[in-house]
Amino acid sequence: MSPTRTIRPSGRLSIAVALAALSVLVLALAFAAPAHAAVSYNTQEQAFVKLLNDYRVANGLQPLLVSDALSLASERHASDMGKYDFFSHVTKRSDWFPAGSYPWDRMKLCGYYSGKEGENLAAGQSSAQSLFTAWRASSSHNSVMLDPGFKVVGVGFVITTGSDYTYYWDACFGGTVDGGAHTLGPVRYQQTNRYILKYGTWCDTASSLASGGSYGWSSTRGAAATVAFIGTRLDWLAAVGPSGARVDIYLDGVKKTTLDLYAATAAYGVRVWSTGSLPYGTHTVRMVRNSDCPTGEIVTLDAVDLWGTLKPAY
Repeated sequence: MSPTRTIRPSGRLSIAVALAALSVLVLALAFAAPAHAAVSYNTQEQAFVKLLNDYRVANGLQPLLVSDALSLASERHASDMGKYDFFSHVTKRSDWFPAGSYPWDRMKLCGYYSGKEGENLAAGQSSAQSLFTAWRASSSHNSVMLDPGFKVVGVGFVITTGSDYTYYWDACFGGTVDGGAHTLGPVRYQQTNRYILKYGTWCDTASSLASGGSYGWSSTRGAAATVAFIGTRLDWLAAVGPSGARVDIYLDGVKKTTLDLYAATAAYGVRVWSTGSLPYGTHTVRMVRNSDCPTGEIVTLDAVDLWGTLKPAY
């Protein structure tokens, strides 16, 4: 580990820590987090998880599940750094952890242990995008985000007005999928995403009423769209109206239903179909314009909501 820290004008980055913990300090049980401690995710934390998992998939890696135990450790350490004005992987002062606690100590006290843990810290970045850009540009932090040995992540983003940096981030990484790990969703992907494969002639039409400001459509015979993802659920958002076509829906190669996109009045961003809950893994949804549809009837794709991460469809 380098003995120096990286300091950038946009804020402050820690030395990334990605170490297998060979031993854990014996810590007082009074500091242990209750098993029922509630964890919620704000919009910036959710945005970071999406950026991270999209980045991993683009680099041929599996996305990470979210561990509430790791997020609890992350949130509490970020809160401590802001409240007590320090910036370090080692706890200086805390409302929850003994002074001198290392990342793996805090994770264990919050209910997580795997033997392979990592932590990225940052201060001063006000958004998930600025944080992700900073960590990607840092070789040590980037190597943690792209470590194939990590399976889960926890994230904490805390705003502490009047502190040195105001914005504090902590992301904890673990090599074992714990019992509370889950996908984070829904995460929205627009129809223009390059990983969504379309067949036939498709057009994108601008509309302020559509998700993302536009929707895709096709009236080509046999027009289709294929969406592959790693996760537990997909919801399809479409435009419906007087020209809506019938669409055959396939999940993992099996036809599930024929859906009618007809509606007397046009509407956009309509949740027309869902896979429902699925076992965590790789799934593929294929939407095909029904072969019996008359000329002029259209199949549409506005966006998909995923409990998981989009991946290339082959």
